[in-house]
Formats: sequence, C-alpha cells, structure tokens
Amino acid sequence: MSADEFLQYSEEYRAWFERDAPRPAPVMNRAILVSDLVVRRRLHETYLLEAKDMHYHTFTGLAKHFSSTPLQGLDRITFSDMFIQRTHVGRFLLCRIIAPCVRMMAVQTIIEDTDGLVQTLSIYNFPTTIGCSPDHLDKLFPIGTIIAIREPTLKAPSQGSYPLVRVDSPTDIIFIEAHHPILRDITWRTRLPTALPDTLEGWKEQGDAYMKASEWLPAAIAYSRGIGLNPEAVELRLDRSEAYLRLHYYSGALYDARHVLSTPGITDSFRHKALFREAKAEYARGNFHVAEGSFMCCLDIRPKEKSVVDWINRTRSRQVESTGRYDWVSLLRMSKKGAHLDVADYRGPVEVRSMAHRGGGRGIAATRDIEVGELLVVSKPFVAVYKGDVPKRETFLTVDLLSKRMNGSTGHISTLQIIEKIYGNPETHDLVYHLYAGPNFPCSSNSYPPVISSEPSAVDPLAPLVDIDVARIEAISMYNRFSLSSVLDDAPSVTGSDSDLGTSTGLYLLPSLFNHSCASNALWVSIGGVIVVKATEHIPAGTEITLQYIRDTSYVERHSVLKQYIPSGCDCSLCKEELKDGEAAIQRRHELFAKLCHGKGYSVAELRTLEQQLAETYSPARGTIRPMMAMVQHVIAIKLIALDKPSMDIIREELKALENLGFTVLPLSSALKSPIATDRLPLTIDFHVVAHILIIISFAYLRLCDNKNASRWLKAAVWVTNTAIGGGKGLFMVMMAEDLARHSMQEFAKRAL
Repeated sequence: MSADEFLQYSEEYRAWFERDAPRPAPVMNRAILVSDLVVRRRLHETYLLEAKDMHYHTFTGLAKHFSSTPLQGLDRITFSDMFIQRTHVGRFLLCRIIAPCVRMMAVQTIIEDTDGLVQTLSIYNFPTTIGCSPDHLDKLFPIGTIIAIREPTLKAPSQGSYPLVRVDSPTDIIFIEAHHPILRDITWRTRLPTALPDTLEGWKEQGDAYMKASEWLPAAIAYSRGIGLNPEAVELRLDRSEAYLRLHYYSGALYDARHVLSTPGITDSFRHKALFREAKAEYARGNFHVAEGSFMCCLDIRPKEKSVVDWINRTRSRQVESTGRYDWVSLLRMSKKGAHLDVADYRGPVEVRSMAHRGGGRGIAATRDIEVGELLVVSKPFVAVYKGDVPKRETFLTVDLLSKRMNGSTGHISTLQIIEKIYGNPETHDLVYHLYAGPNFPCSSNSYPPVISSEPSAVDPLAPLVDIDVARIEAISMYNRFSLSSVLDDAPSVTGSDSDLGTSTGLYLLPSLFNHSCASNALWVSIGGVIVVKATEHIPAGTEITLQYIRDTSYVERHSVLKQYIPSGCDCSLCKEELKDGEAAIQRRHELFAKLCHGKGYSVAELRTLEQQLAETYSPARGTIRPMMAMVQHVIAIKLIALDKPSMDIIREELKALENLGFTVLPLSSALKSPIATDRLPLTIDFHVVAHILIIISFAYLRLCDNKNASRWLKAAVWVTNTAIGGGKGLFMVMMAEDLARHSMQEFAKRAL
C-alpha cells in the first residue's frame, strides 16, 4: 500500500467509525450468534494446531470511551434500551457469558442480558490475552461468568453483519460474584450447562490448579473470589500474593503480603512466605533497602537459607547501582543473553522544569554544572517489548490515526502492557497519565513526577480500583515510545513508533521528559532494555538537557518523523544550518545520499563524484558540520582499505570525515595525548561510526608501522565509547570486538590500551 493509499484508507476508516446516527439495537438470534462464534473458535484452534501464520490489525488514535463512575453510581440498562453507535453514559449492562471465547485483536464472546437478549461482546486490551491459548480464555471467562459493563458502547460492525458491544478499557468490566447484592432480584431466562464454585474451598482448589498450570491471572481471580467469601483467608491471600508476583502486579502482591503479616497468630511458615513475597515485591518496586530488611527478617526464621542470601546480595548490588556506580561490561555481556536486565535506576544532577516554549510545557535541566561524559540518567523501562516477546506466528499491525503510520507487533503489544501494568499496579497510573499525550489531551502538570503514595494499593481483578483511559494511553505511547536497539546494534531512535514493523520498543518515564534537539548536548543509548543518558558536552547549571529523538544524517528523513511530534519543527543549530542551504539543496542532498545508502558496489571514482555533488549542495554561509559528506568520505576510506591503497590516503579521508562531523582534529605536534579535542563529543551520527572511523585511522597508522600514532587514535576511540556509555577499555574491547577483529587489531589493542 502506497503512502497516499494508506492515508486515504486511514481517513475512510475514521469517517466510518464516526458516521451514522444512533439507531435501536436489533434483536439477535442466539443460535446464529453462538454458532458463528463456535465456527471462528474452531478455525482459530485449527490455525494453532497447524502452526499457521495469523495476522491481525486494528486502529489507534480514535475516540474511545472509558467510565470513571463507580458501578453503584450507574443505572442498569438492557439491550432493548440500547442504541448502535451510542455510548450509554450513566448506565451499566448486567450480563453473563453464554459461549466460549475466541481471540483475535480482541477477545470475543456472546453475552445475554437479564431479559435473555443476546449480543456479541468484544473486549480489547484485557490483561494476559496477547498470544494466549483458547484454554486460557476459557479460564478467564468461563461460560456462566456474570459481568457488569460500565457505560457500554454498542458499535456497528467493521467486519461481518452483527453489531457488538465494544469494551476498550479493561477497567470497565466488573466481575460479579454470586453473592453480590446486585443479583438479588435477578433471574436469568436460560439455564447454562456449567457451574462455578461457590465455596472458599472450591475457589482455592481451582486457584491451586491454575497456579500449577502457570495460569496466573485465572488463579488470582479464583483466589479473589474465595477472598470475597472470607476477606481474612490468610492462605488465599498468600496464594494470591504469589500469583500477583508472577503477573508483575507488585502493588497487589505487597498489599496481600502485608495483610497476612498484620494478622495475629500466623505460623512461622506463613510469616516466612509473607516476608519473602513482601521483599520480592519491594525489590521489584525499586525499594531495595526496604526489600533487604524484609529478606533479613526471613533469615531470622530460616537462617542461612541460600535463596534468601542470594536475594540479599542482589538488593545490595542494586543499592550500589542507585548511586551511579555500574559494571557496564557485565551489563553489556548480560544484554547478549537477554534484554530484560536486573538493574537499578539512577537519577543524576537533573530535574524537570517548566518550559513554556516546549510543546509539553516541560523539559529537563541541569541542577549544577555538568562535565562531558557525566552520567545523567539510567532507567529501566516502564514496559518494553522485544522481538522475541512477540507470539510466534502472529503479527499485530496497528494503523495509528494520530501519526498516520503503521506500527508493528512490538508497538501494539507495548501499549497493551502499559495498560496491564497500570491495571495490576494502580499507583503507577499518574506516572504514565502525566506524560505528554499530544495536543488533544491537556497536560496534567508542568512538574514531574506526580506525588504518589508510597503505600501499596489493593488490587482486585474482579473490580479494578483504577479507571484507565485507553485513548490517552495510546497517545502517550505514541508520543513517548522509544524504538530500541542494543549498543551492539545500530543506532536507536525515539520516533514514537516502530514504523519498520520490526523493532523493539519501550516506554520510559523520566527519559520521556527530555526534549529533542538534532544538536543535543546529551546522548542516550540502550544496553538491553536499559536506557543510559550521558552528557556529551559541558552543560552549565540551569541549562536544558536535550536528546536526539531520531539520529539521521538527512534533514528530510529527520523532519518527516519529527513533524508528527514537533509540529513547529526543530529549531536547533544544526537544522538552522541546513536551512541556510535552501529547500532545493536539502532535497537534492537527500536524494544524493539515498544513492549511497541504497546503491551497491560504487567505485572510488563514483564515490568521489558523489562527494563533489554533495559538496555543491552546501552553502558557503553554513558551518563546517556536514554529516552526509562525512559518511561518503568514511565509505571512501573503507573502499581504499579493500583496494589496499596507501595508508595516508585512508587517513586523509577519515580526518575529513571527522571534521565534517564537528570534531576538532589536533595537529600531530600537539602536546596533548589525544589527537582530537575532548571538550565535547559531537554526535550527528551514531557514536559506533565515530569509533569505527578512529579505529580505521589507528589501523592505517599500524600499516605504516607508526605504533605511537596508532595507539593515540585507538585511545581516542576508547574515549568516545567511554564518554557515550562508560566502562573504559573493558567495555570498548567487548563492544568493538568485531571492528578490531576485522582489522586484526585485538592483540595490539590489548597492548596499547
């Protein structure tokens, strides 16, 4: 689909979504609806058994209702009073599930109301349903489950011919227990063949069976139903706490563990379990010192228990990291095994300040003078989804009507994980809600983070205690999502979407508050899923600290992405320099550089011609930073190596490249040890490329048997990686191992460094 066709399709869908006057809901045939759903369920099961690829698509950026009114503040409605294309504000639908579920983008099933009328129900964004099995759905929504839907919306179908009740926010669904007073005068018109447990013992038995099968949310729901019958059921509280830990619902796990610990007369066995679960929940919430205390209490009950001792050592490592001291080499090596790293956050000399000239009204500034290479922020993701996290043989495509872009599986799943994390950790709601959500949503505050309680929130999957605005979460995800790649891979970007449909993505809280500049004074990289922010120049106290949202040498490419997030455009020094050349020159330069990026097998002569053509697009009035020229010169140097040309020719090309990137190359007669100025690290391209350029210069001097200069330039490469990340020689040797091996420089590097 071309870009124009895609935009037309997006607008046509929006028009369809918003069209049509409300009209009464038709009376649907129960047998037909159930039969149709059963057929789709069997087809889905067949696809799973035969390992067929499945592709799903949906739209984000549309108006989506969510209810903020408690159930007791709503009046009941039935299908006979509902209208298609209307959200029934102030009402709730009491219904029960009468058919097995099928999963597509949404979970679909058939529901009947208290009058015996039926409709299709589509539940979007429900926790644990991405990539889940039909059996998991049966455990979440067994036939006979009674639910109340707050302020339901009856939608016309986008596919097929049946209307459906659409639920976008999982917090609009309230599971109704058999003893709930809302059922006091309700008689269902039909009898169902299945029955749910009705005793505490029955619910515990079902929860235990689900835990054994690693069905964490169904287990938590079963335990919650038992707790509803007896809120002081200590064993069920302990079991639910463990289920919550497995779900990463740390607030609920902590709340239940503390509830058990406050119960008089519990056994040492129960106390140990509660302390252990309390400690793990506090650890996951970043309260490492508190977690250590709880683990120490575990040792009072069972001295020298190895698993507890191991956890204590982990808490102490995290406490060291929270002061800004990290073992970067170990982190890099661990990231090779998996992107989900166990590490502490760090916040250096930075703070969020009100900045009226910024679109979000905020930014991050230095609290004191900051030196080049200083560590500013280390942040774990609020959520992150990597390529390996996407369910096998399933593809999720999202048409984002805000950015007019197609997003892939990781972007879609990351939004769902944001919703689920808030669902299971209600105190995090404002941390996400207060991030920038674009011009359609007012900014909640010019400060950040919001004040939230340090106390854990109770979590009840039967009746969520927080209201989730899915449309706002989708916008927050779109505007703040980081497109990730490891420092061992290509350069990352903060484009707000994984428009290449294949990248890893994550949402980070404090890093989302940095504003963009193509000529930023700080750099961010990702080690696994951990974002590291470091200063690339001296930053005086009070100065705004900026990052590059997208690192591209082409002005055209940068602004095609940035215009979606900065409508007024970037006004940094680099962009101002580009604009001095005029729009025609910028476009011509973009087209010429595209030849280099997409062409193959250019000769040196052809590259020289391309270099000259690029040079003609630059105005004499502009500054010396010309990244595209640098890249062509770097490619020429690589070509000269392959042709075994004289080393000084290679060095000259790379020196020109460095100067076009903004580096100051010092004369050989300089008394300084470094061959480049180290007062700042200019990065208009990825720092890997800069390090590679410096390694090539070192290699060329080695060919000339000039070990002294080879050593100086190699140490300059170490300075670049150390300034960008840290870790000194050790990290450099790991990260640049392939480059060193390519030029047979490993042994020289060990000696020289």
